[in-house]
Amino acid sequence: MPYLVNEGGNPSSDCCNGVRKLQSLTPSTGERRAACQCMKQEAGKVHNIKPGSASNLPGKCGVQVPVPIRGDVDCNS
Repeated sequence: MPYLVNEGGNPSSDCCNGVRKLQSLTPSTGERRAACQCMKQEAGKVHNIKPGSASNLPGKCGVQVPVPIRGDVDCNS
């Protein structure tokens, strides 16, 4: 969480491991949509997440995700 609420720097190895684990657990479109909805809901509870940090997280961890990481992303598209 520290990376997401601060601008700049790098995510911890635990954070990146979590991103990789989530990617491995969501191979299908339906699973990715469900994960997207869950993350949007939970991220809405944390009011100090920096949008730039969130959108850069997959790249900083060397993970490609098929949807942009934004608060206004449509998880069904």
